[in-house]
Amino acid sequence: PDFSERGHFGGPSRLRDVIDSDNGIYATMDANRCRVFVYSNSGDLLFEFGGPPDMSDTQHMTYTRGSLKMPTSIAFMDDTFMVLDSEMNSVTLYKLTEYGNLILDACRANYQNEYDKEDALWEEVAKLNTNNILAQESLGRVAYRSQDYKTAMEYFRRSESREEYSKAYKFERQNMINDYFGIGAAVLVGGIILIIVLVKLRKQYLPPIPEQSYL
Repeated sequence: PDFSERGHFGGPSRLRDVIDSDNGIYATMDANRCRVFVYSNSGDLLFEFGGPPDMSDTQHMTYTRGSLKMPTSIAFMDDTFMVLDSEMNSVTLYKLTEYGNLILDACRANYQNEYDKEDALWEEVAKLNTNNILAQESLGRVAYRSQDYKTAMEYFRRSESREEYSKAYKFERQNMINDYFGIGAAVLVGGIILIIVLVKLRKQYLPPIPEQSYL
C-alpha cells in the first residue's frame, strides 16, 4: 500500500477478499486502505474497521490496536471478523459491539421481511447514534411500507433521501386530497340538503312571495 501519512492513501482501492456472512450481509477488504467494509443486502455501507499503522516515520512505525499492514483474507464467525495480515504474520480479531450487532440484526430482520422487528432494532440504533443516516433512512422505509407516509417523510428528510422523500410526499399529498375531497363533498351535500329543507319550510310556514317581489 502507498502511505504518505496515517489516514491518507494514494491510488485506487484494491479488492483483496469478499465474504458473504449471512442474510445477504457481505464484507469486502481493501488492501490499499487496509480496511474492511461491511454492506447490507441492498448495498448500503453499514460500517468499516481496520486501518494502516502510522507510517509517517518509516524507522519507527506505530501499530495501534486493530491496525493492519497487508490484509490478505477475512472470515466471520460468532459475531467476530477475523483478518489475516501476511506482512505482520498475524490474525486480528474484531468483535462486534452492541451497536454493530444491532445494525446487523436490523439488516437480517429486513432480509427476512420482519419489518416490525426491523423497526424496533433501527430505533435502538438511532438512540445510540442519532447521526446514523442509514438508521433514519431505514426507519423511513419501514414507515413507508406501513403507509405512514407523513412519518416516512420526516425520516427521509433527516437522512436527506430526496428520492424517497418525493415518493412518500406523493402518497401523502394524495391522501390529503382524498381527505379534503371527502370533507368538501360532505359539506356540499349538506348544503344542498339544507337548501331543500329551507325551501320546503318556507313554502309550508310562510305566505307565498308576490310575483313582483324582488325576494
